[in-house]
This record gives sequence, C-alpha cells and structure tokens, in this order.
Amino acid sequence: MGSGGLVLLVILFLVKWYEADVRLGSSSGLEVLGGSYNGWHAFTHSRWLWLVTAVVALGAVLLTLSGTRLDLGVRVGTVVLALSGLSVVTILYRVIHHPVARGEAPAHVRLSSSYGLELGIWIGLVAALAIACGGYLAMRDEAATIEASRDPAQPDAGRELALAAAAAQGAFSGLVVQGAAASRHSAASSGATSGAAPTHPPGGSPGQAPAGSHGG
Repeated sequence: MGSGGLVLLVILFLVKWYEADVRLGSSSGLEVLGGSYNGWHAFTHSRWLWLVTAVVALGAVLLTLSGTRLDLGVRVGTVVLALSGLSVVTILYRVIHHPVARGEAPAHVRLSSSYGLELGIWIGLVAALAIACGGYLAMRDEAATIEASRDPAQPDAGRELALAAAAAQGAFSGLVVQGAAASRHSAASSGATSGAAPTHPPGGSPGQAPAGSHGG
C-alpha cells in the first residue's frame, strides 16, 4: 500500500501519461504541434483524486508503523480502499476515453488532433491497484484486531454454550457417581445382614424349652 502510494505520487508529476499530436493544415502548408503531458497537467479534476489517494495511502502506512490509532468513526483501511477504487475506475476511464483538443481554428485551417498513451498511465493504474489491495488487507487486519481485543469477561454465544454443556456433563457425572456409591452401600448392608449367625437358646434347638423349666 505504501509503495503504491509513493509510485502514484511520483509518476503523477514526473512521468508522461499522454502524447499529443495536433496538426494544423492550411493553404500555406501543414504545421504539426505536439508534446507529452504528465498526469497532473493532462487532467484538471481526476488529478486531485489521485493525489489524495497517494497521500492517504502513505499516511495510513505511517500511522501503522508508529502505532497511532485515530478515532475517525471509520477504519483507515476502508477509506484507503474506497479512494483507490475510485482512482482505478477513473484511470481506466482515461485509458478508454482519451482527452480531446479544445479550440477554434479559422475557416481556412484544418485542425486534427490525436493522443497516444504513454507508460505513465499504465504505471498509475498498477499503483492504484496495489493501493486497493493494501487497503483491503489493512481493513481485514483492523477487523481481526478489533475482534481479538473484545472484553474476555463477555464471552460469545459459542463459549456460553460450551460452558453450559460442560456444567451439565459435570452434574450428570456427579449423579452417576452418587448413584453408584449408594448401590455399593446397599449391597454391603445386605451382605452383612445375611452373614450374621442366628441366636439359639442354650442347650436346645429353636422352639425347645430349657431342661430346667419342667417340674420335678
């Protein structure tokens, strides 16, 4: 994103975007006028959009490197992506629709003009696309950072469901353990009762009176 902004800023002023060829024909002969124009001199309105896009892209990189965050109500990556998208559209429009010559010639003069694309406009298109890609990546990173910095004391719905499921599983496990312990205790009590020997009267069997209880 930063490299794209720097390239767009440089070629806007230093690299030629168009080559003009103007021919004036009259009875006295043919006069050819021409020249090359950079992006700043060839356009009067689109150049401001491209300039702002380059400056904002460079500013976004500087903010990221310095760790500074601006509370603008909108993400910086979103602003960069929007501006670079408009820049891409306007440059493509200028690739398809070339500038036209404006002016009036005398009646006896024939005026014709043509424009050819120079290397600068293609580099400008690539630079704007690079800024757009960087803006998209910056917007995605900002969204991930905001998501990661959420308050951990307020878990999301998925975490709440996981905690509820774990609590329910723990409660169920506790009930199973308690039931198993009760079963083992009951079995132990039954075994102790069945293993105890019955008590008989001394000297006889059950139901038989002691010998000393009869009369002489």
